[in-house]
Amino acid sequence: MEKLIKYFRSILVVLLCAMTAMDVIVIVAQVIFRFFLHVSLAWAMELAGVSLVWITFLGATLATMDESNINFNGFIDKLNGVPKLVLKTVCNLLVLAMCYIMVRYGYKSVLIGANSKMVALPTTMAVCCSVIPISGVFMAFAVVLNIVKDVKLCFGGFDADTVSQSVASIYDDVPEEVLAKATAALKEAEDNDEDGTNSKGGAK
Repeated sequence: MEKLIKYFRSILVVLLCAMTAMDVIVIVAQVIFRFFLHVSLAWAMELAGVSLVWITFLGATLATMDESNINFNGFIDKLNGVPKLVLKTVCNLLVLAMCYIMVRYGYKSVLIGANSKMVALPTTMAVCCSVIPISGVFMAFAVVLNIVKDVKLCFGGFDADTVSQSVASIYDDVPEEVLAKATAALKEAEDNDEDGTNSKGGAK
């Protein structure tokens, strides 16, 4: 289970990194050609726009898998055991319903887009629209993995070490220098909070 989650996440990260790198190269090339060679690459902005759409949807899938999208953590964290599992499962089922909508109507958009050619690129709008059903499938898969993980956490399927390793794997792609600076900043903030609390206690 843990290997499957890590493998699927690695695929998403590689795809996102590759598309982001392609975006940077294409946009830089467009700037160089336009301002220095006075030649505009008609296909550059169109390709960058299509890849940005893919990055957005695949990034949403990655955020869903890591459970790092916008949510009410303060409310969920106050719950424990079965109530917390029930609430998270209801939320995940709603996301699954949205994934179904993405796949069903995204597929229809692909069929429509197949009849519309892009202006500069030698392809159709189906390439751009196809990310909707694809990301819907990926997101549904991520949600199912999260549901299984939550059930195992609730009923003791994971031990503390496994959970901490799973959480730590989220930061595998973050440079060590960034993690070190973030950890130092967090420790400094905690020390400042303690000093403020102690000074208030002394004043009283």
